[in-house]
Amino acid sequence: FFRSSKMTAPRIMLLLCLFLVVPGAEAFEPPRWTRWPKPIPINLKQYMGTWYEVAASYIPKYTFERGLECIHAQYSLVTDPITHQPAVNVTNTGIASGSGALSAAHGRAVPLEPVSPAGDTIGRLSVSFGPAPSSGPPGPANYLVVYVGGSYQTAVVTDPLKTTLFFLSRTPQIDDTEWEKMKEAAQDNGVVLWLTGLVPTVQDSKVCSQSISLTHRTPQAPLTSPTTQTLSPGARSPHGPEPVTADK
Repeated sequence: FFRSSKMTAPRIMLLLCLFLVVPGAEAFEPPRWTRWPKPIPINLKQYMGTWYEVAASYIPKYTFERGLECIHAQYSLVTDPITHQPAVNVTNTGIASGSGALSAAHGRAVPLEPVSPAGDTIGRLSVSFGPAPSSGPPGPANYLVVYVGGSYQTAVVTDPLKTTLFFLSRTPQIDDTEWEKMKEAAQDNGVVLWLTGLVPTVQDSKVCSQSISLTHRTPQAPLTSPTTQTLSPGARSPHGPEPVTADK
């Protein structure tokens, strides 16, 4: 049987069958980094409110978030005046390290999946920023919610290409157990942490109280408009987890 150099179709099928029935044989499972992010079902109404950025990946940290502390986002549900569909007004706020200047970016997030009257949808949205939030047809998906923990107390957000990553929380700090759960969720969705990076967001309670109070008033500081269309929320504890440098 095995001496023949010709492997006919029946012989190949027989070998495959033998392999599948060998005790202990396991099907090959591709590595996690080959997976594409899979957004989860969320309730848009419960997702609204204030989110603190606990940590973010290298791209936001060293571009439009560079030099900022106390980063957090305020989400509010609205009805798009053109499409008459649910949309989310976004205000991202941070404080410049050293000068204490307030930096704010205003945008619009549009759900790309149907939203029920109760607010149920899939966490797949298109986000854009600018001097005036855009309305009308949305752009491509760039905000994927892949994890929500503790009754909307924490969330993990990435994009379809897995180049950006945000760890969000309703509070400026999270415990080590939740930090590990969020890392695991990111890796389960194909994010390679040593490649994307994961840098905790600095939050000083005395400084950040100024940022939060100003967020709920009419912003007077100059508006910053990131060129990337990635939604960045939150704030980090100065005693939070260390930056991720390797995929564990």
